[in-house]
Amino acid sequence: MDSIHVELEVSRDLLELLNVPEQALGPRLKQLIALEFCREDRMSPERAAELLGLPRTEVIELLERSDIDYSTRVHEEAAAQIEEVWEKLKDQAS
Repeated sequence: MDSIHVELEVSRDLLELLNVPEQALGPRLKQLIALEFCREDRMSPERAAELLGLPRTEVIELLERSDIDYSTRVHEEAAAQIEEVWEKLKDQAS
């Protein structure tokens, strides 16, 4: 995965509100960004899990704890995967 390094100044008050130790700030901010993209339907839970290096189930739990509806996106992805498998099976049968 191609990445960039970002330096960010964060007030102690904001750090307190995030309720994370300073050394855990980077991973927590990555989570918050990925969750927001899921909320905006710009990223699937599967892609968020991949980018965060977490199991899909853990991302689903994060989404649920954040009251983010992800079900539509998951169903759309499942339907697309089923369609892809169906097309492969049809091609093999020909």
